[in-house]
Amino acid sequence: MAMKLKFILFLFIPLFFSCKKKSPLDNGGNPVPSITTITPNNATAGDPSFTLTVNGQNFNNSSLIRWNGNNLVTNFISATQLTATVSDILISVPQVDTITVFNPTPGGGLSNSVYFNCGSSQSNPSPSITSLSPASVNAGSTNFTLTVNGNNFISSSVIN
Repeated sequence: MAMKLKFILFLFIPLFFSCKKKSPLDNGGNPVPSITTITPNNATAGDPSFTLTVNGQNFNNSSLIRWNGNNLVTNFISATQLTATVSDILISVPQVDTITVFNPTPGGGLSNSVYFNCGSSQSNPSPSITSLSPASVNAGSTNFTLTVNGNNFISSSVIN
């Protein structure tokens, strides 16, 4: 019996001490991606569709570019580059959009955010009103034409 116990200990003690906790990456898990740059990083509202290039680290063939949290059809170029077509619908109005990259489980996660500026102050300036004509009307008056004078109006400006 003592010989059997020595044999069992001889087999299992080295296995016990050689075991270590593995990280998710040791089991083929996906790393968390990170973005360093995007190209282009801006557009004018109403521009046509374009190809977005995302540069960073820890990309793989299951990485997904996300535009404001929505997955884009993503092309894996390398561990440091992805591309996707951005539809003209996504850049139809001036706003700041959030770009991220997602790697699925096991491991994986969401990258840092990078911002895409759709419409700049040059393409859609803030309007300012200098005068109204007429300056006032009585409540209940008949229809009238309001003339608004000012600066930085564009063809899509609306009076509210």
